[in-house]
Amino acid sequence: MRVRLIVNPAAGSGRVTAIPDVLEIFSDAGWNVDLVQTSGPGDATRAAAEAVAKHTDLVVASGGDGTVNEALQPLVGASTALGVLPAGTANLLAREMRMPLRAREAAQALIAGERRVVDVGRADGQRYFLLFAGIGFDAAVIHAVDEDLKRRLGPLSFVAASAQVMAGYRGARAEIWLDGRRLRRHLLMAVVANTRLFALFPLTPQANATDGHLDVIIFHGVGWWAKLRHLASVLLLQHQRAPNVERARIRWIEFRSRPPLPIELDGEPWGQTPMRFEVVPNGATIWVPASAPDDLFGRTTGPQAAVSPAID
Repeated sequence: MRVRLIVNPAAGSGRVTAIPDVLEIFSDAGWNVDLVQTSGPGDATRAAAEAVAKHTDLVVASGGDGTVNEALQPLVGASTALGVLPAGTANLLAREMRMPLRAREAAQALIAGERRVVDVGRADGQRYFLLFAGIGFDAAVIHAVDEDLKRRLGPLSFVAASAQVMAGYRGARAEIWLDGRRLRRHLLMAVVANTRLFALFPLTPQANATDGHLDVIIFHGVGWWAKLRHLASVLLLQHQRAPNVERARIRWIEFRSRPPLPIELDGEPWGQTPMRFEVVPNGATIWVPASAPDDLFGRTTGPQAAVSPAID
């Protein structure tokens, strides 16, 4: 097994200090590992692209969901699989896979892992996402998070940023196109999801990363009461049937708003509206532990199965 391990030493949790142990576990399993450390934005993408060019079997991204998203970009449509060694703040992909969050246990889970072919999302035909795209309030929070505070406080930094953004956030009048159907709403927040967890909450619990669709949830309304009601419904896991919340399963969706609303992909800032999102069925191969749920990531295709991504 030829493996490129991409390590982000600036990842939030400090678990990357266990890399020597991880390398030992991989070596004992007979994996031939090429280690690359990132030093700035884009490094993980370049390292993953090099791995594809060398026909590497597996790229393992050690960092947070942002590092994983960077590594994903050149792997869409390639036979090289993407694995994760959780070392970030939220580690949502690892949690979706039910992967251990401790480095040694996560490495052992990877050794016993297998390939799964999954859908990915694509934003404006340019950037891929594996987890979700956020439009509006949550993206404003992501844009507002202080990176130094994030390293010190972890998830609490998002609470601080949320409090900062909440007071002045108003949303925007939006035109939303879902597979050709038009909605007009005063949009507070929307999430276009390929998986289920969002800010550690199961926001789209019916999502399936192998069904050829994206799951969308739209929160709309005006004023403080609407914002607080939506916040409470999510915290209490009542948002699926709350007022002014709409859900859909779509192949594509486009947001246009006045004023423009911020956007984030897999927890990282990425532009603003207008923007179109679409599903890329069977877009990438991921490497999951045996614990990964079949009803989210599909059934195994075998450790060395061939990949035939469907790219538009």
